[in-house]
Amino acid sequence: MKKLILSAFCLFIVSTAHAYTPITFTDGKWEESFDCDEWSGPLASGYIGCGIERWGNQELVSGETTYWDQMTTSANNPAGTGRGLRQYVLGTGELSVPEAPATAGFLIVFPANQYEIWMRFYVRYQSGFYFAGPGDLGGEKLLYFKKPDFGNLIAFNAGYQDYSTFSYASMTSGTYKFSANDVNWSDFFGETSDGSWHYIEIYMKSETVTEAPFDGKVRMWCDGTLVFEDTAIDLGIFSTGTTIGGVSPLHNLHSLPDFGVKAIDFDDVVIYTTTPPGRDAADNPFIGPIEAAEEPAASGAGGTMSMR
Repeated sequence: MKKLILSAFCLFIVSTAHAYTPITFTDGKWEESFDCDEWSGPLASGYIGCGIERWGNQELVSGETTYWDQMTTSANNPAGTGRGLRQYVLGTGELSVPEAPATAGFLIVFPANQYEIWMRFYVRYQSGFYFAGPGDLGGEKLLYFKKPDFGNLIAFNAGYQDYSTFSYASMTSGTYKFSANDVNWSDFFGETSDGSWHYIEIYMKSETVTEAPFDGKVRMWCDGTLVFEDTAIDLGIFSTGTTIGGVSPLHNLHSLPDFGVKAIDFDDVVIYTTTPPGRDAADNPFIGPIEAAEEPAASGAGGTMSMR
């Protein structure tokens, strides 16, 4: 009788578990400008449209106002179409471990496990946002690439190390890299954001061996400028027996200054699993900005639409 009850309980858990909706690649490419219905939380988990899953059910409460993640016209990049994704964050000027107050973020699920990815997206920090604060944890996980079970794999960050550098960190191998001291978030977005749109692109390719010398590759660009590059590293993908199962944009932040509630917007994303046609100034394959997504793009090209 106990076995029967346990079996029925397990069946209930499986039958009520959320089934994720993967995106569809066409000739190795997926792109989305979020031309879907307006959406705002709360929703614990579920598909909200345009390839986006709700990732968590975290609200942000400030005073008498409650904020939720959104897919909204207000977050649209004018260089594209449709809507955009919006996350709200609260800067308190206090050290926060592990996360500053923020809404929950989103998830994009891949249809098959991947070993090589190019991803370009546009991001906008509301006017008045900046990175500075107490301690040494100030920063934002722009993206978390996920394992097939959606455990954390590799984070791409902005605002870390003196609150301004770009970086990546592998959760499985422990490898990481910061951008050079003369290439900072503030060089593109300003010491304090003016609300302009900028595009960021990421490339990573899994190592193909399980011991040194490793051959994993990672690059990150902002507005067409290569901000860091590693081409012989252990990303902890193949070497730990896993693959890339998805990506979570606008994941979380740490230790923000006392600027109150600000919005971070995410739009016009393109993902390639095959080599894109564009090239950067060093002849590396990359996607490039909207106006040059299908042809070679010059380093530094990019728009600056404004939200004030």
